[in-house]
Amino acid sequence: MLVVVVLAFVDNLSLIGLLVVMVTSVLVIGLMLWIFLGTYYEINKDILNYRSGPLRGSITISEINNVIRGKTLWVGIKPATARKGLIINYERFNEIYISPEREALFLKMLQEQNPSIKIIEASENTVY
Repeated sequence: MLVVVVLAFVDNLSLIGLLVVMVTSVLVIGLMLWIFLGTYYEINKDILNYRSGPLRGSITISEINNVIRGKTLWVGIKPATARKGLIINYERFNEIYISPEREALFLKMLQEQNPSIKIIEASENTVY
């Protein structure tokens, strides 16, 4: 698809314009691959580490209040590659959206570290 778009503009672009389009395309594809292939979550003692391309950080598991399962967070920090995942509410008003491959095991590991974490099953009508 990208090749078709580039070829459509070849007749109207100068060599410099074509080079700019090609470099921009390579950078965008590289960023998308970095995010898709470089997204992971790791529970290490009392810390949840996350990384998704250029986004990275950590959350203290003891500060997690609840996890909403099966919903998408439309704004905020989203180091995730899936549409339906987990919204983690931590500290007082912070939230992050993640999408671990093995969701049930991930939740079990979180609750082993902090049994007070509430797991909330999202319904279609609930707004978060």
